[in-house]
Amino acid sequence: MRRRRWSVVAVMVMVAAGVVACGGDGDDEEPRRALDKTAPPGATVVSDDGVGFAVAVPSSWKQLPLELSAFDQEADALRASSDKVGTGLVQLKGAVRSGANMAAIDPATGATVNLIVLEAASDKFDRTVDQIVDQLRANGATDLRREEITVDGVPGARMQFRQRLPGETGAVEVDTTQVIVRRRDRDFILTVSGDTPDAATIAGSLELA
Repeated sequence: MRRRRWSVVAVMVMVAAGVVACGGDGDDEEPRRALDKTAPPGATVVSDDGVGFAVAVPSSWKQLPLELSAFDQEADALRASSDKVGTGLVQLKGAVRSGANMAAIDPATGATVNLIVLEAASDKFDRTVDQIVDQLRANGATDLRREEITVDGVPGARMQFRQRLPGETGAVEVDTTQVIVRRRDRDFILTVSGDTPDAATIAGSLELA
């Protein structure tokens, strides 16, 4: 896995270049767990044993390459077949450019999901979540709701909000669900954006090794 350091701006789906010093909870000593890759009905599991995650996305969604030139080829093909994907592809390209560990889009609606895994930036997870909330608000997120949750048995946080994202013809307002959890001294940031009834199901499917 490429060891990247957490940036506060990462929470806005597209990670900025700035980084902060790496801290950690000492979670590197946690034993790894086996990932359950059994796909729920109508879903496909995207996983990476090395990074240590599994996420279930609807089978109708298109998983996109994480290398930019291959991403661009797939994006061009999607644009040619659907007029719904423009904003989502702009969003996902930013995430892929910043090192996303997975990216997928719904060709029917343009809704997206991406996962970014970064070195934990703070020795206090709650402080990291506070920074995320502050940065979301500073970047214009509205209707922001935050709640404590459990992700695959690990304490985490979920934010739901509206944000303005760059589209092919200008900025658009997008509903977003974001889950962040710390495991083995890494922050896993899963973001689901767009018009989809599957947001909660996708966000709730994250498993950690």
